[in-house]
Amino acid sequence: MRTPLRLGTLASAAVLLILIGTIFYHSDKLRDQWGKLDSFKGSVTDGISHWGHSQSQTTSIDPKYIGFGTPTPSPDATQAWPTPIQEAGEKSPGPTQDPSAQPDAQPDGSTEMSPATEDNNEIDQSKSEETSPDSSEAGATVDTDATVVDAEKPSENDGSQETDGESGGDIEETEDDEDILDEIVESMPDKIVVMAKTHTDDTSWVGEELTDWQAAIYSVDDEDAVLKTPMNKGKEAMAYLTYIIENYGNFPSTVAFVHSHQDKFWHSDGMPARSNMIALKALRTEYVQEAGFTNLRCALTPGCPAEVQPFREHTPENLMYERNMSTVWELFFPSEPCPEIIAAPCCAQFAVSRNQIMARPIEDYLLYREWLMKTEMNDENSGRVFEYLWHIIFGQEPVFCPEYGHCWMNVYGGPNRKQLHTLMYGNS
Repeated sequence: MRTPLRLGTLASAAVLLILIGTIFYHSDKLRDQWGKLDSFKGSVTDGISHWGHSQSQTTSIDPKYIGFGTPTPSPDATQAWPTPIQEAGEKSPGPTQDPSAQPDAQPDGSTEMSPATEDNNEIDQSKSEETSPDSSEAGATVDTDATVVDAEKPSENDGSQETDGESGGDIEETEDDEDILDEIVESMPDKIVVMAKTHTDDTSWVGEELTDWQAAIYSVDDEDAVLKTPMNKGKEAMAYLTYIIENYGNFPSTVAFVHSHQDKFWHSDGMPARSNMIALKALRTEYVQEAGFTNLRCALTPGCPAEVQPFREHTPENLMYERNMSTVWELFFPSEPCPEIIAAPCCAQFAVSRNQIMARPIEDYLLYREWLMKTEMNDENSGRVFEYLWHIIFGQEPVFCPEYGHCWMNVYGGPNRKQLHTLMYGNS
């Protein structure tokens, strides 16, 4: 009775060993198959990783000038996206083909198949010579046909930036698109109104009443807004600086910086009908071009004749902007001594010419905004610093207090009551 039992045990053990050996054998085989699959996936990924990337380069900005909200260039920002290495005159691979399978262009314009292609696909070379741009059918890959066409003629560029196979028709379409874009830009008003707003401000009057103005209205507290500031600080200054930085070099001739209210606000005192809307309708842009900068408020107080005195012995503690003005001045204008008096009509509503904005490099405006975002001064005082520096930033003397009559005539043309009525209600 013991012998059959022992034989059965041995047989079971043998079967178990065979089973274990089979599992190990197939595991090694599966591992090899997975390795091959991973290699295949890697080669496909390497081929695809080059599609859709631009060869353009990003200009780096000195990090000390970059504030929150301005994209910081990455360490690789000055390097183009990786592309397959090509010799001069070599064709760019089509997106659906392995670069190693592409024929190499010869100096005489003929093609020579690579060894990999010769081994796997014995392609008749005459087919590539007879192929024309019109031979591609609907849905075919255009880049492949274009490459074949280019193989018949020497490349006219270094082959590192664009596919050589772009047809003349594509170039004409690009030029037409540029012409259309130029026409659109030229048809737009050559002046823009820039303002900051909160989510409770009603700025619909801008689009309804200022139809001959462009508008850039920056939200200071709405993350989903198209135009928004990096943070809500410094009153209107953050929006003004953000517009300048984001549009540097692309300004219309006249840029007006105003508050979001339409009229009947004390900030508009000394403006036609005490209205931002009427002031912008009456604004003489030719005078803005001549002067470079003008305050939109003709009333001199508050602000003139000597609002800010950086070296005053007994500055009230609540006037933090005055107590810190000399330090700010040294940072903003290091080559000029801080004046004893800084004055201008209040409230940071003014118009500037494009040339006057461009008189300063963008690095200056980046520095101003970075300071605004990092300063420990609160919203009120940090905004007040800029309120009494805008005229200096845009080329005026530290004390800028034009006479009321001079402002009324030059900035607005001296409108009388009837003219103001027309600006407000039309000819009715």
